[in-house]
Amino acid sequence: MTKEQYIKMNRGINDSRDLPEEFLSKIYDEIKNEEIKLKVTTMKRGTKENITNDKQRELLFNVQMKDVELIARDLMSNAGTISEEFTIAKHLEHVRPMFQVNIFLSHRLKKNNEIF
Repeated sequence: MTKEQYIKMNRGINDSRDLPEEFLSKIYDEIKNEEIKLKVTTMKRGTKENITNDKQRELLFNVQMKDVELIARDLMSNAGTISEEFTIAKHLEHVRPMFQVNIFLSHRLKKNNEIF
């Protein structure tokens, strides 16, 4: 992806307004120079079934959330035992989505009275 494509892709993401091009350009350069590496997981992605109603959509969502919970449990149980190379995030904007997912999952686990 080019820098221009990255900037175009991120138009309107700030309460329907554009972020400054200099800001997006800097993020693009940082990602390009220090690639973000994610651990590969073996999770089924997508479905070939047609979702025709809200009930099916809710059931699929619940199945996918259970998969995410299982992956999170597996990652947490192995935390500190696996030696891998990680990239250090330098800006809050890069890690904010991870914290949002973590908060969502912790609320869901508390709701179900489950503890890691």
